Amino acid sequence: MAYYSQDYVTAEQRFNDVISAIGQWAPGFNNRGLARCKQLDFAGAAADFDMAKSLAPTYVAPYLNQGKCLAMQHDLAGARTEFEAGLAIEPAHVKLLYNLGWVEAEEGYYVDAVTRYSDALAEDPSYVRALVAAGVALAENGDSSSAVVAFYDAINMAPTGDLFAAMSAYNLQLLRGPGVSFDSDSAAQEYGDGLFNMRVGLFAEAEQDFIAAQTLEPFLPDIPWMLAWSRLRQLQTDAAADALADALPLMPVLDVDSPAESQLFIDGIFRGDTPQTVEVFPSRVDVAFRRAQGPQERTVPAYADGTPGGESPIEVTLEQVSSISPFAEETDSDRDWLGDDWEVFFFANLSQGPWGDVDDDGVSNLREYWANSDPGTISPEIFTDGFESGDAGAWSHTVP
Repeated sequence: MAYYSQDYVTAEQRFNDVISAIGQWAPGFNNRGLARCKQLDFAGAAADFDMAKSLAPTYVAPYLNQGKCLAMQHDLAGARTEFEAGLAIEPAHVKLLYNLGWVEAEEGYYVDAVTRYSDALAEDPSYVRALVAAGVALAENGDSSSAVVAFYDAINMAPTGDLFAAMSAYNLQLLRGPGVSFDSDSAAQEYGDGLFNMRVGLFAEAEQDFIAAQTLEPFLPDIPWMLAWSRLRQLQTDAAADALADALPLMPVLDVDSPAESQLFIDGIFRGDTPQTVEVFPSRVDVAFRRAQGPQERTVPAYADGTPGGESPIEVTLEQVSSISPFAEETDSDRDWLGDDWEVFFFANLSQGPWGDVDDDGVSNLREYWANSDPGTISPEIFTDGFESGDAGAWSHTVP
């Protein structure tokens, strides 16, 4: 269909033919309005949506699409009015709930936005977009722990390779890292404009914004990364790959290995089998290993932002794994690569560092933590047999 292949001129012509043949048919006007909106013919789109409403007063699609069209014009108040009018007709409409939540988040009403997203998810628990948006709103409102849960839920729910899973992983790294820092105010403005245009579906305009920002700030990997996403949404796969090729050399690198080949996940996203070199954003990340045989899974925190415990790039080498959920959040409040629960369980406090060796067995606290072994018991042999059990399972991994 022409509309879904983004040939909006042909789509409008075909909807013209349908309207001419059928006459006063609300879906025809609604669909032509969509094609006109995508071509930035906002006046023509509004006329079509109004006609669709008059022909079918209980038909909510034109309210949804008019609201989205107004959002593209930065008219958030008008968009809110349309979404609320649609919900007055159909209170459980998932996309209306989501889009009203989006407007509320843009206006800074993050608690209200999370409520709308939750309502949408109550109607459709598989609506990944709402989970990602809820995570962003929670993060903006200062509730980082709940945001992490939302992003991981979205990653685990989405199909492999899904764009929203990738966005969630990026949001995790952005949330845990230093954020995006600009030297140029103009670049920051262009980047912000690009993000807004991405959110309202103006992907070609977003692409131009990101290109302008990249010209001013050529060493920020976030910009070409977003440029790649804007091109993917325009079905420009080769151009998106070119943008990713620009982003990857600007990103910190983790060289990850393990004594036995394992599947490697970074913040819940499969990144290949070990050994593996992966690019990440400057941030704390969850490095998870999963063996093909048996319930051997392990998650450890790692840092690629120059925090205590290592610098970027860093090498993360797993010596032992245990049966712990691979995608749970592990608190490491002192950012020493050692999980708080593990430190408190074995040391009763957070005073130990990663390179200490309490039992003088030649195995550092960091390696003991990765092995899930007792740092007070001499047991260097647990590191000689790959993934044999050793002294695993003595402590619990905490899910927020």
